[in-house]
Amino acid sequence: MRGVSIAIGAFAVLIAALAAAGFGAHLEGERRWHAALDRVDALEARLEEPLARTPLLGPAIDGDAWPHYDAALAALPPDAHERWHAWRWKDAPDATRVALIADCRDALAALARGARSSRVAFQAECVDATSLRTARTLANVALATDDVIPHAIAVLQYGADLAASPFVIDAMIGRALLGNLGIGLARRLARCDDASLARLAEALERVDRWTTERPVRLDGEAIAFARLAGTGEYRATLQDTWRFGFSAEWMAADHVDRLADTDATFAVLASCPWVDAGPTIDALGRSYEQSENWLTRCMAGIVHMEWTRRRTIARLRMLRIAVDVLRGLDAPPLVDPFGDRIACDITPDAIRLSIGTPRSDGYHRLIVPFASAEQF
Repeated sequence: MRGVSIAIGAFAVLIAALAAAGFGAHLEGERRWHAALDRVDALEARLEEPLARTPLLGPAIDGDAWPHYDAALAALPPDAHERWHAWRWKDAPDATRVALIADCRDALAALARGARSSRVAFQAECVDATSLRTARTLANVALATDDVIPHAIAVLQYGADLAASPFVIDAMIGRALLGNLGIGLARRLARCDDASLARLAEALERVDRWTTERPVRLDGEAIAFARLAGTGEYRATLQDTWRFGFSAEWMAADHVDRLADTDATFAVLASCPWVDAGPTIDALGRSYEQSENWLTRCMAGIVHMEWTRRRTIARLRMLRIAVDVLRGLDAPPLVDPFGDRIACDITPDAIRLSIGTPRSDGYHRLIVPFASAEQF
């Protein structure tokens, strides 16, 4: 009987210890969650400050750009991508392009109004990401117009505004639009007069500066996740919480803190040379991939957005060089943000530019002919 009593007593002590540990984990989870919400409140205050900028297209229209951008996407014909693709890649007659531009008049007008708006307001409620396919179609149609330079500058503004977004998907789409602008314009530039090229050069220089000065942002992602995790129903679905004392609050708070910390790290890395930023990003990526929090592991890819930002700047600078050469100026000695000078080979028929970037499968190239193609 004495042995049974000892066993019962030991079991009771174990149960009490587990209960105490569980209660302690619950308290720690609540503490961490409320501390994370305090950080989110600070991020939301920053998010409420609209991005004010002097538009590339003038004169400026007072108001927010997003309603106009949304209207431009909504006004595209449902088959706009297929029609543009048939003209651009399948040798459809030029009448296909002319008809497409006519059907996209409202979309292009809305894009121009957004580009001329005086500010860009980012709201935590706007968590529905822009569609890459639709945004690219809008840009492609704009670059297929006869009067291409004003439309190209509108696309530049749209891409720059998206790239400044605190939400990852929108920012990635914005950088894709900016990085691909040179490809869309390459066969058009030889048709442009000096005044139009000068206007484009000024716009490219400003967007280059904006993109260089604006760091990758994750504050929108932290806010959006915190709002989602703020619902008890969502936290109840979280699995693998045993690493956090079976506390979903602790697990969610850990992820919010990681996003907020990475946002602060990106703000510092934006002005660092790649020789310093590269190893930091690699270490940050490993910490995401090896995190005990599966929520963090699922977002390991976001740490490479700084590399994408720098590659976008490099592609903008290739286009800047090409435009200056077409204007009869010397090729400016621009460097890519990875530390290498952009190679520029000027031949009788074309300007050939290239950059080599880390983690790429080779060089990124841009070829701008001196003579425009019959079908651009």
